[in-house]
Amino acid sequence: MTNKFKGPVSAGELMAMLNKDPAYLAQKTLEEKERAEREAAFASEEAPLIAELNSLGVNVSRVSDLINKPMVYTAAIPKLVHHLSLNYSDAVRDMIARALGVKEARRYWSTIVSEYRRTPLKNPDGSPNRTKDGLAAAIAIICTPETLEQLIELVEDKTLGESRILLLRVLRKSKNPRAKNVLEKLEFDSELATEIGSWSKKSKSITKN
Repeated sequence: MTNKFKGPVSAGELMAMLNKDPAYLAQKTLEEKERAEREAAFASEEAPLIAELNSLGVNVSRVSDLINKPMVYTAAIPKLVHHLSLNYSDAVRDMIARALGVKEARRYWSTIVSEYRRTPLKNPDGSPNRTKDGLAAAIAIICTPETLEQLIELVEDKTLGESRILLLRVLRKSKNPRAKNVLEKLEFDSELATEIGSWSKKSKSITKN
């Protein structure tokens, strides 16, 4: 934006102008109100689970605290697994899924994989199901050499959609020859090819530098 008398308008000047604009202020107020309502709804929805976690000595105020703050919450894993199958919103269930991306959840591998398989690609409103990605992220973290073959089955299952991209890093890091062979085949998978192809580009860039 420019000012015909002074030339280009600085960021500070632009904000000062916007803060005097009734339409901008009304939109800003509406967005803040909607954000506050969403936060209140999430807090209310999470309340029963948060109370259970606190009773176990896992002191958090939001499920996302388990992901964003450095802490060990082994005692909470069974509760999280139980709540994963309950009827939460996609946003809350996604956080529960991602919170299970810790080695302490490995004993629940089968349950988490089952939830991943049954979770739809999209929500009823047509938006991408974030929980699908959250579960894939957790599976990638808790996978072990003993469960690698099961992960390969997931990666090769096209019905699971683009969330499979999050599983690829396990194969990329694995020293198992089987993983390398599978990756070579997946280069022809339309949903995974771009990600796999980007690895060689990054490798060449690092080599040049």
